Amino acid sequence: MALFLIFVLIITLAFLQNPSVKGYIGEKAVTVLLNQLGKEYISLHDVMLPTNEVGKTVQIDHVVISKYGIFVIETKNFKGWIFGDETSKYWTQVIYKKKEKFYSPIKQNNAHISALKQFMGKEISPAVYTSIVCFTSKSTIKKMNTATPVIQTPKLIKTIKSFTRFRLSETEVSELYQKLTKHQQRVKKEFKPLKEKHIRVIKQNMNTKEQQINEQTCPKCQGDLIERKGKHGCFVGCSNYPKCRFTLRKSG
Repeated sequence: MALFLIFVLIITLAFLQNPSVKGYIGEKAVTVLLNQLGKEYISLHDVMLPTNEVGKTVQIDHVVISKYGIFVIETKNFKGWIFGDETSKYWTQVIYKKKEKFYSPIKQNNAHISALKQFMGKEISPAVYTSIVCFTSKSTIKKMNTATPVIQTPKLIKTIKSFTRFRLSETEVSELYQKLTKHQQRVKKEFKPLKEKHIRVIKQNMNTKEQQINEQTCPKCQGDLIERKGKHGCFVGCSNYPKCRFTLRKSG
């Protein structure tokens, strides 16, 4: 019995460490918070929209519509120290001196807002949209120099409510909500094939990147990949450094 319980515990811990599961948990925590905003705010979650590129979609964690504007929220359920800024393409996560790069959530959310602007129409002013990046409390946000709010979940409600200038009329709020809701209902019917297509495109992009690396080609700028030595050991870097800062830790 004890062995069985240990086995179940190991499986459960492994399941909870899965990036998709961790992301889902983080998004659900934010969903609960957003539902406490009050009647002036309408929240939608997991909003999938097409992009300018044929066949590609984006999935937005949370969209909040109110007379104070449209808030587009990107959620990150990360641990460790988080370093980044407004313009960097990649940010850094540090856990016990181990550094990992990840794509800038600001740039990620900017792509989400572009898709949302395209969907909502040109009659809605760009000033209506506010990007917010929200990390869970398990992380520590370090040295952030950003115009975009980068916060932890306990500050989310306060951050949204700090925007007090009226941006939309009640009629506009209702119309935009109805438009997005109808789209969501349509997507829900087609969700499985759309989701599969979304994942397939991501995997194709990952496979392309992997193939380029195998061919000693930089996936960022198409330069040559060469072996370099650093204070933490050998790594593969782009020949176009410092213009291109792509690096890959060398295994073995």
